[in-house]
Amino acid sequence: MERDILVEKEEYTMPYSRGILANSLTRAGMDHDEAYRLAQSIKNQLIDEKKYVIHADELKEIVYSRIKKFDENVAKRYFFWEFTYRRRHPIIILIGGASGVGSSTLAFTVAQWLGISNVIGTDILREVLRKVISKELIPAIHKSSFNAWQAMKVAPREYDRVIYGFVNQVSHISVAIEAVLDRAVREGINVVVEGTHIVPGYIDEKYLKNNFTHCFILKLEDEEIHKQRFFARANETQTRRSAEYYIRHFTAIRKIHDFIVDNAIKNEIPVFENFNFENTARCIMRYVIEKQSRYVEQEMEDK
Repeated sequence: MERDILVEKEEYTMPYSRGILANSLTRAGMDHDEAYRLAQSIKNQLIDEKKYVIHADELKEIVYSRIKKFDENVAKRYFFWEFTYRRRHPIIILIGGASGVGSSTLAFTVAQWLGISNVIGTDILREVLRKVISKELIPAIHKSSFNAWQAMKVAPREYDRVIYGFVNQVSHISVAIEAVLDRAVREGINVVVEGTHIVPGYIDEKYLKNNFTHCFILKLEDEEIHKQRFFARANETQTRRSAEYYIRHFTAIRKIHDFIVDNAIKNEIPVFENFNFENTARCIMRYVIEKQSRYVEQEMEDK
């Protein structure tokens, strides 16, 4: 039976985890499978050297030296990420996009790769608001994003009625999103927030322009691929009826899709074509790593 290796930290001791180390290496930009192999190789090295108890700092030095042999840039980013976690800077990621573009799937993928355990969907926030705010007081939140207009009075002439209802719903749910972000910043909590209601221009700029918040918008230019996503999702959850429901409202969904993308461009927020989930996740990872690394490097220079 393979003997456990214990990693000592200041406050506690825990078993060596290949999964945790692999996540750290993935954050630094290493391929996930390669990261896991390296984590296993380092464990084998420690066993061969009979190092069954090792301090976390010594382990990080071993990891850093092993990475540096293959890729100095990855090694540098690994060092920056470890510094970030020691300093307890929160990592906050917002992923928005219209229904069906894949924000939920992507959010969980990115969170897993970055080792972030908190993933919150804006649909959940809307559901909470529905429980505490009556339909008579704010009718728009008691509808779906693409038919919120049905709960509204006639839209002003300058507004498309679908967008008018959507914006009304977004304006209320943005308050809940900002509350989540306030808590994350205040307590140093890493979190991914995803959903249709993440719309640049409706979340206070102070949340999007700081050094530890990363916002992304997803799109699908091909409408047929967008439609197929609803059927694929329904097949996974065995609810074909819901796919047909979304298809009936597809024109409204596409209006919201274009509205969100346009607002992202106006507010200089990155927009990614989400045709391939893994490729999009890697693009987001690179963006987060580069921005976070620049922030940490600047902080180190200032000190």
